Amino acid sequence: MSHEHSNPSRIVDERATAVRRSGRGTARLVAIGAAVALAAAACGSSTHSSAPATTAALSTSGNGASVTPDLSYFNGKTITMIAPDKPGGGFDNWARTVAPYMAQYLHATINIQNIPAGNTIVGQNTLASSSPDGLTIGWLNLVEDVSDKAAGVTGINFDPTKMAIIGATNPIPVVVVDRTSAPYKSFSDLAAAPGPVKTLTQTKGSTALIERVIMAAFGVHAQFIAGYESSADLKAGLTRGDGDVSVDNVSAFGPLITGNAVRPLLVTSAVPSSSSLASALTGVPTLDQYSAQHPPAAAAAAALKAVMALYTYNVTLAAAPGTPAKEVAALQAAMQWAIQQPAAQQQALKLHLDPGYESAGAALAAITTAFGSAAIIKPYVPGK
Repeated sequence: MSHEHSNPSRIVDERATAVRRSGRGTARLVAIGAAVALAAAACGSSTHSSAPATTAALSTSGNGASVTPDLSYFNGKTITMIAPDKPGGGFDNWARTVAPYMAQYLHATINIQNIPAGNTIVGQNTLASSSPDGLTIGWLNLVEDVSDKAAGVTGINFDPTKMAIIGATNPIPVVVVDRTSAPYKSFSDLAAAPGPVKTLTQTKGSTALIERVIMAAFGVHAQFIAGYESSADLKAGLTRGDGDVSVDNVSAFGPLITGNAVRPLLVTSAVPSSSSLASALTGVPTLDQYSAQHPPAAAAAAALKAVMALYTYNVTLAAAPGTPAKEVAALQAAMQWAIQQPAAQQQALKLHLDPGYESAGAALAAITTAFGSAAIIKPYVPGK
């Protein structure tokens, strides 16, 4: 049996509005306090789509076990979705893309709570220590978690392999760029440069780790210039001319690429053909393409493979350990359906996100493998 639903166009900060499901199929925005006008402004044109059958059994772990989703449990309830970064960050963008449609599928309200402290660690800790009732969900920053484990950071108060995994999104491709005034016209030029290559890098984080591994794997003589705490700081430094080269995801560097302020040299994976960046990245080699012609150095090859495998599942949605399997299955079904909705996919592409769903079982397997490979990654962790 399927139901027809109205799709809200967006979800705004939890202090202003929440997306609520009520009755059998009407989606509405519920204004909180003085934010009625803001909520009204946020409502755009509606589209209609049908939810899939709600009784299909889903795997809730990597062991192949299947259970029937308990969708009725969420009917009329309020769910908190934790984004462990600031509004406009990658996790926040994904949260605001899928939350309206997950709420629609579950007949529930979803509030987004941003907890950016500790470079995503505090938000993840908050999720892990929440009640295992399925009403608090949030995003895991898995590359950062593995990096912190490798570096011996003690702030992580949970084991990611024990979390109730809901699913993962497709990764945002990472791109190596240089300023258009720099002498490097290709990544091969970068790798062949004899002198120090002034390379801007964030203090820590997934792209900072990927940056170091890629440079080591292909013999780039990078002189890392650190101290940039965010993508915005990194872009500002690159624009000022603090250095010639940098690495970040295509969502962050997209405006600089389309504005011809920087030149893309290498991208970890192809962007969707419908992306606004597709034409700008035409002819730019992917990591796999470049590796086929220029095999990475043996010492860094294993680390490169481990980091990129984990990055595939870096943006993973989860609930607290011990959440009942039927509730997890319902959340899995909701996330998968949400990402399939045309309006959600259009919103993702506007944000240079790659709309796609990776299963909980695949994500959990990658997490388990990656945490067993922390020692391989350790030499490349920023600050080590």
